[in-house]
Amino acid sequence: MDNVGIVRRTIALVSVLVSLFAWAASAQEVQASASPAEASRQAADWLAKGQSEAKNGKIRAATEAYVQAIRLKPDFGAAYVALGKINHEAGRPDKAMALYRLALQHDPDLMDAYQGLGNLHFDQNRLEEALGFYQEMTQRAPQSPVGYNSVGNCYYGLQKFQEALDMWQKAIDLDPSYPRAYFNRAVLYDGVHTKDKAIQNYRKFIELAGPEHEALVEDARMRIDELEKPDSTAQAAEPEAPAQGNEGHSHH
Repeated sequence: MDNVGIVRRTIALVSVLVSLFAWAASAQEVQASASPAEASRQAADWLAKGQSEAKNGKIRAATEAYVQAIRLKPDFGAAYVALGKINHEAGRPDKAMALYRLALQHDPDLMDAYQGLGNLHFDQNRLEEALGFYQEMTQRAPQSPVGYNSVGNCYYGLQKFQEALDMWQKAIDLDPSYPRAYFNRAVLYDGVHTKDKAIQNYRKFIELAGPEHEALVEDARMRIDELEKPDSTAQAAEPEAPAQGNEGHSHH
């Protein structure tokens, strides 16, 4: 990392820490009137409110709710992750990274924080660094398909196609109803002109996909239509990116 990058990340971290010190100061007043158990319950309520606001596109209201959750419970890792996601999606990766790291300081087993850090590096095409965070997920949550799916996406980006297929198969073995791994396999097979396998996996993805996959479902249907044309000379698909785990940022 060059000196400019280091300075920018340091400034971002200091900015986040200054804000958190202010939250902590106000938290003392809030917690003085509530027991730790009550403060934790209220913080969970504020987190849920923030998630609802974010789902409805009310980002300012969501941010305020997450901040209130941290005021009530300054070690609330999930609230830091939620703020990290907002900053990531708003194009503030340095602040998002600082928030994800703070979340892990409070809860080293918080999978969403590892996912967020991995996604940040993935979006910056820093695939080897992203791979490390995703592999940490597979070690800490070996029964979840999400980490294996994301590891596969890194291998795909590194053009290690067999390793990618192995990871997506592992995700499917853990959860045969996990749709994103099928989409990713379809993209790989489509790209290497293995038409039958591409169509099979696109169809399986469409069968399993939920409402949150609407855009990818449309992409899959378009590719199937193209691949099934008689004497098709369809050009291989060029997707925006592999489909990551549900907890991640946009396509992740």
